[in-house]
Amino acid sequence: MDFVVSLPVSTKGCDAIMVIVDRLTKRAKFVATKTTDNTTDIANVFMKNYVKDHGLPKTIISDRDTKFTSKLWQSIVSALGTQHNLSSAFRPQTDGQTERTNRFIGDYL
Repeated sequence: MDFVVSLPVSTKGCDAIMVIVDRLTKRAKFVATKTTDNTTDIANVFMKNYVKDHGLPKTIISDRDTKFTSKLWQSIVSALGTQHNLSSAFRPQTDGQTERTNRFIGDYL
């Protein structure tokens, strides 16, 4: 899970894309968000746009964005029974599928 940021603001005020990649199927889900969204907003986006359609994942791999390292996010993931793995700094291979998808989005835009 990651974000593509610094995008032009949409008519709905969104300026970022939340990227969620299923490691098994390689299916990507893109959700318009705002860089000002807090952890609660991101948790709601995740529940409404991923969990609702696909169910709870066994594991989540994300970068070390403050939204994913916050105590609130950790407690939400723990309550869901999902294992959360953080990628290492300067080692994007940990979440290579998402990083590759982000690169594709950048090229496309």
